[in-house]
Amino acid sequence: MQKIRETVTAPAPVTITLIGRPNVGKSTLFNRLTGRRQAIVTSVPGTTRDRREGTFVWNGLQYRLYDTGGLFADETEMFQEAILEQCRRAIEESAVVWLVVDGREGLTASDIELMAWLRKQGKPVWVLVNKLDTPSLQRQAAEFYRLGPARLWAISAETGLGLGDLLDELTRQWPSVPETPEGPTPEEIPRIAIVGRPNVGKSSLVNRLLGYPRVIVSEIPGTTRDVVDVEWRWDGHRWILLDTAGHKKRSKARDWPERVSLLMMRRALVRSDLVWLVLDATQPISRRDRQLAGWSLREGKGLLVLWNKVDLVPASARPALLQQAREFLKFVDYAPVLCVSALTGEGLAGLIETTETVWHNLTRRITTGVLNRYFEHEADTVVGMAQGRPIRLKYITQVSIRPPTFALFLSRLGRVRPEHLQKIEKWLRHQSDFTGTPIRLLIAGREARRAYRKKSSPSSASAPFRSPGVAVGRR
Repeated sequence: MQKIRETVTAPAPVTITLIGRPNVGKSTLFNRLTGRRQAIVTSVPGTTRDRREGTFVWNGLQYRLYDTGGLFADETEMFQEAILEQCRRAIEESAVVWLVVDGREGLTASDIELMAWLRKQGKPVWVLVNKLDTPSLQRQAAEFYRLGPARLWAISAETGLGLGDLLDELTRQWPSVPETPEGPTPEEIPRIAIVGRPNVGKSSLVNRLLGYPRVIVSEIPGTTRDVVDVEWRWDGHRWILLDTAGHKKRSKARDWPERVSLLMMRRALVRSDLVWLVLDATQPISRRDRQLAGWSLREGKGLLVLWNKVDLVPASARPALLQQAREFLKFVDYAPVLCVSALTGEGLAGLIETTETVWHNLTRRITTGVLNRYFEHEADTVVGMAQGRPIRLKYITQVSIRPPTFALFLSRLGRVRPEHLQKIEKWLRHQSDFTGTPIRLLIAGREARRAYRKKSSPSSASAPFRSPGVAVGRR
C-alpha cells in the first residue's frame, strides 16, 4: 500500500525543538508555552518518549513547538535509539533548537555530549538554563558558557521567569506566520482518538497512515505514555490523530507515569470526535475493550471497531472475528467493524472511507419537517402508557449534533419505557444513515424545550446537549 499522506503546501509556522537530558523541565516548558497540559510531567526520568507537537503565539505570531524524549536516559538501548531518531526528525524540521539544561544541578558531561551532537545537526542552538526560579539564582547560568558559542538564557519554566525576553528575541530573529492563518484552527479539525489495550498496534497504525515512523513502536507493552497529537491529511480532509497509551488494568498500572497515562487517555477520548477502538485479532475481546467502547458511547463519540493484525489469522477466521465483536460489543452495534493490518496496509483504504462516513453521520442534521414525516403513522407515535392511556409522540426536532440529539414532545406526562425509546431510535436509523454514531433522545419537558430554543445557536453545533435526569436512548 502506498503512503497515505498528502503534501502540505500552506505556509507553516516556524518550528522549535526542545532537546535535553531527562528531567530538566522540557515538558514543563512545553506545557507552559502551549497553554495547556499536553505532556505528562513527573519526577521519573524518561517519562516522555514520543515527540509531542503543539503551538503557541507571541507578539501575534504563531510557532510550532516539539517536545522530545530525554536523551541518554536510563532506559533500554532500543528506546534510546528510537528517541534519538525522533529528535533527528524534529531537528530537521526546525529553524532553531533549544537545549534545555538544569541550572540547579549544574553542567554535566551529558550536557556537553548533547551540545557536541547538536552542533553536528547544523541548526542554531540556544541554551535554556532552566529551574532558576528567582533572580538570585540566575547567576548560576554562567557555568553553562563552557558549552561554547551559543545564546544563553536563564529561565524558569515553572514560574515563567525569563521567558518574555526569550520569546521577544525569537520573534525578532525568526518571524513566523500570523496568529490567524486561513482555514480551520487546530481545535476545529476533527479529532480521532485511537484507543485499545497495550500492544494492539495503535502506534503502528498511526505510522502506517502517515507513511513514516512518527511515534515509537516496540514489542514492549506500554511504550506509548503521552497522548501524541498528529495532524493527518488525506484527500482534502484534515484530521488530528490522538495516539494514546494502552488501557491497562488498574492493578498493572503500578508507577505514577503509567497512571497519568491512563488519565491522559481518558481525556483524549473526551476531547475527540471519533474513536477507533483497536482490537488484536489474535486475542479475544476483553472487559477493558468493552469498557473503552462504553466510554465512547457515554461521551457521545463516533465509533469504529478495528480488528488489527488480521495478517496473523487465516482468512477463514475473519467471519468469527466480526461475530465476536457483534456478540461482545452489542451495546454499540451501530459501530462498523473492520479488519485491518497496520503491518501490510490491508483494509486501510476502507478505514478511511468509513471514517469519513461516520464523521458525516455524526454531524448530520435532519429538518424538523422530514423528522415528523418519519412518524406520520399513528401506530409509530406510541412511546408509553399513563393510567392505561397511550403516550404519543406529538413532535420531534433535532437540537444538536456530535452526537445527533433529538427532543421528543409528548402528548402527556408519564413513564416512557426503554423499549419505546429504542423503537424511536430504530426508526431514526432506518430512515437516515447513522452508522458509527450514537443517538441521544431527550424526553419532553423543560430540558427538551430549552434545548429546542437553543438549537439554532452556534454553540449547539460544537457541543452536544447534555442534561442530568434526561432519558437517553441506548445508554
